[in-house]
Parts: sequence; C-alpha cells; structure tokens
Amino acid sequence: PPDADLIIDGQIVGRTPFEQQVCAGSRRVRVRHRIGSFSLAINVTNGRTEVLDVALKPDLILAITSGNLPAQLDQLGQPLFIFDPTDVEGVYKNIRAVGQMFDREQKAMQVVADMRARIDAIGTKAKQATSQPRVLHEVDSTDPARIFVAGPRNFIDSIITTCGGVNVAADAPTKFPQLSAEQVVARGPEIVVLADFRFGATPEQVVARPGWSGIPAVRNRAIYPIDDDLVSRPGPRLVLGFEAYAKIIHPELFGTP
Repeated sequence: PPDADLIIDGQIVGRTPFEQQVCAGSRRVRVRHRIGSFSLAINVTNGRTEVLDVALKPDLILAITSGNLPAQLDQLGQPLFIFDPTDVEGVYKNIRAVGQMFDREQKAMQVVADMRARIDAIGTKAKQATSQPRVLHEVDSTDPARIFVAGPRNFIDSIITTCGGVNVAADAPTKFPQLSAEQVVARGPEIVVLADFRFGATPEQVVARPGWSGIPAVRNRAIYPIDDDLVSRPGPRLVLGFEAYAKIIHPELFGTP
C-alpha cells in the first residue's frame, strides 16, 4: 500500500504498476522492483487489472480490500496482511501492526502519534462550526445512473464526520452502496466530493446528470474533486485527506480548498 516505506523503509521488494503510479508523487518512496514476468493478474476496483509478481517470493503481501479481495491472492500460499479498517482507529491499529511485523514498532507509533494529533486538532476545530453540511462522497460513477458512494463503517465516513459534515449514505446497508438519482435527490447533499475525479468524473458532468439539477450541491456548485489516494487508502497520508476534506466542508474554519 502507498507510504508503506514510511514505516518499513527499505523492505519493500515490489509494487504493482498502479501502486507505483500512486506513489510516484512521494519523494520518500523507493520502488525496489517493477512487477514483470512470472506474474499473476488480479482484478481490483474501478475496472483496473493489477499484476502481482510471485517470483519475488515476498515474506509478506500487503493488500487493501473493501470486501472484494481477489481469490487468487489466497491461492498464492503467501503470508498476507489485509488492510480493511472500519474507521480511523482501525487505520491506526493497522499501521501499528505493520510496524510490529517488520520490527519498526517505534516508527509506526511515531507515525500514528503524528496522525492522531493532526486529526484530533481538525475534529476539535470542526466543532466550532455552526452547521453540519450533508456530504456525498462519490467513489465510482462508471454508471452515472447508479453511482457508488461511501457508506457507513469505513474510514471515509470517519473523515466526513470528524471534519464536521454528515455522510448522506451513513444509513446504507453496505460500506459502498450504489445510489440512483432519485435516492441522491432524496438525501439532498449540500456538498459532493468526487473521489473518482482521476478516473474521469468532473463537476461539469455532475451538473449535467439527469435529475440532479435540484440537488443543493449542484445548485450551489459545491462539487469538489479530491485526490482519491489521500482519502481511500488507509495509510499515513490519510491525514492529508482529513486536511483536504476539512477545507471542503468548512472553508470558513480551515481555508478554501
């Protein structure tokens, strides 16, 4: 997962092509091996296919899942650690666990302490707000008539709540439900956050969606792209996602996004 080098520096032997793309912006990441031959193709979210090189014989495979872990990983017979926290406390727990597994417990504790201090400060400041805007966090709009959004029991919901907003899909039965236009209209989001911006979703497309014109976020053009790597990956950079989200929800307290 991105930023694993921040905890287990020097012990990553390889990354999938998508992970290399994700981590390219971090000057602290050093890719040990570009995934290549003798590899296993696995399907992941957003229609991507990743390639995992089993020839590297890693001591441990780190994976992120939202309940759709490819069955092929289980078939490898390799030690596997799955990141699937339900809230930010779960993120802290995962980071400490990785530190323990790689004898980097002190470094992991330092990372968690820094994250906790910054996130707690956001939560404290957000309590000064006089309103709690309704927020829709869009994950995938491949089918714009049935978009995937962030629901309950995941750390994205924690981000929205901590930053002083209300997740309009918090009452959904699944972590990442699909909502129709009618369901979105009924929930009346005042802010729409596009975590699928990098995959082609734009504020202009949201405005043009059939049935969306009456939504407060559309009427007020409160539609904000966000770097999905900061808000959808349970690692140290998640704190940057909190900081970006705070500006979106309460710019009067945190500054404009």
